[in-house]
Amino acid sequence: MTDPWAWLQHDHAEPDVDVAAHPVSAIVLTDVADEVRPLLAEQTIDVGEVIVADSLGDGAARASGEWLWLFPEVVRPHPDALRQLLSTAVESNRIGLIGPLMVQSQRRARVDLIESCGLTVTPIGRLVPAVEGGEPDQGQLSTMAVLGVDASAALVRRDLWQQVDGVVPQLPPALAGLELGRQANAAGVRVVAEPAARVVRVAPKPPEPVQQRAWELRLASSGASWFSRLRLLVGSLFGALGFLLGKDAAGARDELRAIGAWLRDRDAQDVLAGREVDPATLAGLTPTRRELVGDAFDRAAGAVTEAWESLADRETDTSLDELTGDDFAAKGRLRRLTALDVGAFVIVVLAAVAGWKLLGDGRLTGAGLLPSQATWTDLWHAYLDPVAGTPALTGAPWLGSTALAALVTFGQVEWLVTVGFIIVVPLAWLLALRTLRARGVESATAVIASIGYAIAPVLCGAYGGGWLGVLTWAVVLPLLAHALAAWADDQSWRSAGAVALWLAFAVVEVPLTWPLVVLTMAALPAARSGRGGGQVLLVSVTGAVALGPALTGWARFPGRLLTSASPTLATLEAPDPWLLALAHPGGTGVAPIWLSAVVVGVAWSAAVLGLFRRPREAAPGFAVAGLGVVLAVVLSRLVVTVPPGVEARPQPHAWLVLMVGGLMWAAAQGLSGLAADLRYRTLGGWRAAVLGLTVVVVGAVGLGAAWWAWDGGSALRRTSGDSLPPFVRVAMTSNTPVRTLAIARTSGEVRWALLEGDLPRLGDDERGLPGTIEPQRGLATSVVNRLLSGSADDQLSIDLARLGVGYVWLRGSDPDLRTAIGNVPGLGVGTGDDAGATWPVPGAAIAVIDGEGVTLTGDGQVLPAGSLTRRLVLAQPSDARWRATVDGRPLAPLALPDGRQAFTLGAESGVLRLQLTGGAEAWPWVQLGTLLVLIVLAAPRLRRRS
Repeated sequence: MTDPWAWLQHDHAEPDVDVAAHPVSAIVLTDVADEVRPLLAEQTIDVGEVIVADSLGDGAARASGEWLWLFPEVVRPHPDALRQLLSTAVESNRIGLIGPLMVQSQRRARVDLIESCGLTVTPIGRLVPAVEGGEPDQGQLSTMAVLGVDASAALVRRDLWQQVDGVVPQLPPALAGLELGRQANAAGVRVVAEPAARVVRVAPKPPEPVQQRAWELRLASSGASWFSRLRLLVGSLFGALGFLLGKDAAGARDELRAIGAWLRDRDAQDVLAGREVDPATLAGLTPTRRELVGDAFDRAAGAVTEAWESLADRETDTSLDELTGDDFAAKGRLRRLTALDVGAFVIVVLAAVAGWKLLGDGRLTGAGLLPSQATWTDLWHAYLDPVAGTPALTGAPWLGSTALAALVTFGQVEWLVTVGFIIVVPLAWLLALRTLRARGVESATAVIASIGYAIAPVLCGAYGGGWLGVLTWAVVLPLLAHALAAWADDQSWRSAGAVALWLAFAVVEVPLTWPLVVLTMAALPAARSGRGGGQVLLVSVTGAVALGPALTGWARFPGRLLTSASPTLATLEAPDPWLLALAHPGGTGVAPIWLSAVVVGVAWSAAVLGLFRRPREAAPGFAVAGLGVVLAVVLSRLVVTVPPGVEARPQPHAWLVLMVGGLMWAAAQGLSGLAADLRYRTLGGWRAAVLGLTVVVVGAVGLGAAWWAWDGGSALRRTSGDSLPPFVRVAMTSNTPVRTLAIARTSGEVRWALLEGDLPRLGDDERGLPGTIEPQRGLATSVVNRLLSGSADDQLSIDLARLGVGYVWLRGSDPDLRTAIGNVPGLGVGTGDDAGATWPVPGAAIAVIDGEGVTLTGDGQVLPAGSLTRRLVLAQPSDARWRATVDGRPLAPLALPDGRQAFTLGAESGVLRLQLTGGAEAWPWVQLGTLLVLIVLAAPRLRRRS
């Protein structure tokens, strides 16, 4: 009887291979012959002959088969491995080399892990699998063309072997197969990997890393140009640096030793002589840099996804597959909406609404935010350049960290400022959430508490007021808390490095963070050992290095250590102490008092409840909140002198953020798990109380978050360049620059400022705005008072010239002020409209030649010859560091009685150069080096691929 299913069996039957027509000779090295022979006998098709030899070359010379099956080491081929290899081999006469799928057997898994299926090399010559290794083998691969294959269990035509003179015996098996594949591809023969032929790596032993890498470099540089060799060297050095950054010192050492072996051992390089190939014949068989970058991004995205999933509470039930030991069982569940998903969605939507209102033309400004610099180099110079009249003083240290951060936005400082204000709340939320989750707080509680912390800068006015330093500090604070908690647990150098790293960024914004963190570490039990003491010392030194030259510059102004960034822009009015407990310091951008009372009042209540429920866990947060409110009250009572000699009142914003952060920590730690406790309680008063508390907390936090999106940034503005008349702006930035005295009356209050150059920029307030340093400050105040009083004395125009004021600009159309200024003797004819009026001051500039009349000049100007009595006078504070040269010849400095800097010019003629020497050019390198060391110390250890 005919089998009705014969057709189905026929279609699924393995194709027959005519072994007699395609004889195979197995070449087995003597050392592994005893283990390999039994495996060859298990093949489903017969091996024509098994030749045992001391080298593959010797065995191939004695072989008679059409195909050579190579066994330089012990591997365990599947019984049908040869059938699969030979079936692919006979499909085309162009196929000359076929490699199997190399797998590693897993003890508990029902599938094996893919080790390689074909080989290729990176642009720096590193041997890598043609497909990603480490995945379970589930038959997902197909036959593919490759650069090379592992020589173990590879099938090669004997004709091809003879044509390319076999393999290089000195190479490890994987590299030998790769080099053989290069020769085959260059000869126009196809090299393929056949995943249906499975070969198990028996007790895989990685090759000696230095020799392996040295041979990789020799192979990659064989026949290459000097430029390619140089690129290979540089790439390998960067690879060693990458190992070092990943805390793999052994990997970095091996890479450097391999580079040395490659460069020194010319005899080994000569082994590859005559085996050079044309790179064009290998096109498409090696990964491009774009593919490598894409692969790196894919891995990074996977790591981010894994980290995100760890922030959410997931089901932890064990599946049947897991119980039966399947390493690759599906462990996921049907995804459900979590508190993390809801919180992230709300934060992103609110950030989009709030950020949309910040976009526009011009530069973002606020009460505590000056317009950003036009270029990155301007910001860098604002940090490093010395300040006239104040020895040892340079720009504030936070300008250096801002310049470093601006590299992320390709040097566009305004992009950094704008993006910073858009993402500060979401970023603070995410980092606070990570910190709370790491301390075991349940996801829902952590999400709500993190939102409460993230809106703290908004409630206290740091966001709406434009206090960039406080916003940065609010982002760094959760990172610092996370690192401190980790250090208290494990006392590791990695955790100490993380504390030092985040302290370096926090201390430049709020210098008082330095002693607070050091004292906190010293008070913990972890600091009582010698190891802990060394780690505290590391953190202490880091704080000093981060402040850098500011430590010496601020020696005359110790009050600056009590303030945050840009203290001179803050009001001198002291806030009400009782309002500080509600995070309401008053001023620009602060939330309404009722909103602060609701949000912060609920935070205090929740923290107290948390302290009552779990005092041990909530006490640290409550103590931090108390410290924050005490510092806010005490420091805001003080008036201190800050660089370059201006009085300022320390603002409480940073400490109010700390207070709210402590409250949220106490509430989250104390109330975490409260909802889960309801599972074991019946309906009643307790459940109603918990539900009511949840509604109140979520409502209060949600109300604060909604106000952030709706009105939190309403006090921020975009500058426009049309305020000053164009001809005035041109004069201020010309080769003979002048200053402008700007006066405006708003709401009955007269405000004035001396404008210079491209107007005040980010951080210029800490360097000393024009007219803020004595004796200029007293003179400028006197000039303004006399102008506005209508005294019209003859000395006014002279005093304006001493200040370098070339124009007086009145904003608005106040008739009384226009009349008072217009009557001043010596001023030019005023011009203007309803928007404002301008009066020139003849013979005034920042630099003038005083002698036979007054001549305006500036840096780079050509000076004509003149009388011996001429002086070069600068409207700058006197400072011994000023240098003036004419065609390289230095001029003798001269200090004028009124505090201005002058030089004896005489009859000199030529190109004038002005320079204020000093600065801190070396410090950035010290700080950058320290930062790199801390990054290496704090980074997780690199997991090397086995």
